[in-house]
Amino acid sequence: MKSEYNFESEMRVFSLSHKDLKEQEARSFNNSHRILVHQIVVLHSELRHDKYIGSCWAFSAIAAAEGITKLSTGKSIFLSEQELVDCDRTSEDQGCEGGYMEDAFEFIVKNKSITTEKRHPYKAADGSCNTKKESSSAADIKGYGKVPMNNEKALLNAVANQPVSVSIDASDFSFQSTQSGVYTGSCGTELDHGVTAIGYGKAVDGTKYWLITNSWGASWGENGYIRMERDIDENEGLCGIAMDALIQLFKHIIH
Repeated sequence: MKSEYNFESEMRVFSLSHKDLKEQEARSFNNSHRILVHQIVVLHSELRHDKYIGSCWAFSAIAAAEGITKLSTGKSIFLSEQELVDCDRTSEDQGCEGGYMEDAFEFIVKNKSITTEKRHPYKAADGSCNTKKESSSAADIKGYGKVPMNNEKALLNAVANQPVSVSIDASDFSFQSTQSGVYTGSCGTELDHGVTAIGYGKAVDGTKYWLITNSWGASWGENGYIRMERDIDENEGLCGIAMDALIQLFKHIIH
């Protein structure tokens, strides 16, 4: 059954200027039933579906890039996962066969741009790199950094400032079939899936959670989102969420 949970009712959005990774400060929110949500990801994620192929890394990277662009400029620019799938083949990224968000960020930095979804729409299949589309630049990031691993507090500080690309273990059926409520299921730490952490909060029963946007469409989870238990005993976090997290630094809009 499709969840009727309404994230918009708990939405809180802010703008932030970025100067350096070391200057980013966490923001504290005292209302235990209010979550921080980065609007660009919330508005756009329902439009995205990776069609269950191995391009989750591109979706996670692009969702984070769109979020930091929105927070830095106030402008909503929908960027292209397909450019990463087709053109980011210089490292270990292999299009629909899988890849890494870190390599996607490195591609954007070295390429000095990423184009828009409109110019290079998602096709759910590998394609040849179109240099003409690739040259149609939309936005750029000046760098990226790793959140200290196995540290949910550090991850909280990062998510308080911007959407964060995170790797998780999504292999357990309980995760793949989740529908509603805070997910507290059994999952390992063999990282095999890229998603984006866009907020955090506390449920009515007191359970702390991360708000995650996935790339499996609106019929999965809570309208395409999942609330994953936060601050568990294991340092790695539930499903390894604190093991491999990345943030971006915005540079400028090109077009």
